[in-house]
Formats: sequence, structure tokens, C-alpha cells
Amino acid sequence: SIALHINHRLLQARTNRGVARYEKGDYDGAISDYDAALDIDPGNAATFLNRGRARLAKGHPEAAAADFSRFIVHDPTSEEAFLWRASARKELAEFEGAMEDCARALALRPESPAAYTVRGTVRMGVADQLVATNARKEAAEEWAAALRDHAEAIRLDPSLGVAWSN
Repeated sequence: SIALHINHRLLQARTNRGVARYEKGDYDGAISDYDAALDIDPGNAATFLNRGRARLAKGHPEAAAADFSRFIVHDPTSEEAFLWRASARKELAEFEGAMEDCARALALRPESPAAYTVRGTVRMGVADQLVATNARKEAAEEWAAALRDHAEAIRLDPSLGVAWSN
């Protein structure tokens, strides 16, 4: 019907504008557009992934993790969603959950340079937390594991700048 066609076009317009705003760094505008898209179609899984990315960039990792979790319910085979949620969980210092998400991503795609990079970054967070509690030996082990993860990411994709910088 015409109403469904109009709603679909409005959903696409909101989503597309949200993506454009996100890419320009207007995270508040992107979140607003994704909220409006979800008002039109609350079951649109891709919008949860997009809104989660904007929320994480805005510094709201708890809300971002919730969005990534909602996406994962719809698509439990998305390596990308598990890695985004791992990044949000790392920001929340939920390292165990972040490591589980990295393991799920690597189970889905064992040769994923992004998964090794994210896991290495999570391990760096664990190491920092261990240093803060004077567990220096354990911290050194986590740092070494993080370096191995970043080295594997570079081996898989030598152009991966994030892995080189860590």
C-alpha cells in the first residue's frame, strides 16, 4: 500500500541521514535519526548496529552495548557486532564479556585481523587494570598476549594501521 511505501522511504531517509551524520562526526544527529528510524520500524536490526556505533563514539558504551546485543539477537553470526560490543564492554571495564565477544568473533572468522586487534586492545585494558592493582607479573603477561594479538592482526593484514599503533 501507499502508506507502507511512504514509511519505507522515510525509514531509508532517516537511516541514510544517520549514516551521513555519523560519518561527519555528528553523533547526536545520527542518534536522533536512528531513534526516528526505530520509531518507524522497531525491528530494524541494522539500525541498532548503527545507533550503537554512534552511541559508542559519543561516549555512551552502556547504551551502545545494549544496541549491539539487540542486533546480535537478530544476527548471531555477525563478527562485526561482536567486535563492536567487545569494544563497548572494554570501555565499561567488562573485560571478561569483551573477551567472550572476541572469542565469538574469532569462532565466526578465525582469520579476522579486526578480531585480533580488538582482542589485543581489550587485553591492554586488562593489563592496565592489573597494573593499577599492583599485579605486575599478570599485567606483563597480558601485555605480551596483547602484542601477540596485534602481531597476528598485522600478519593477516599488514595495512591495518590500528594494530601497528598498538
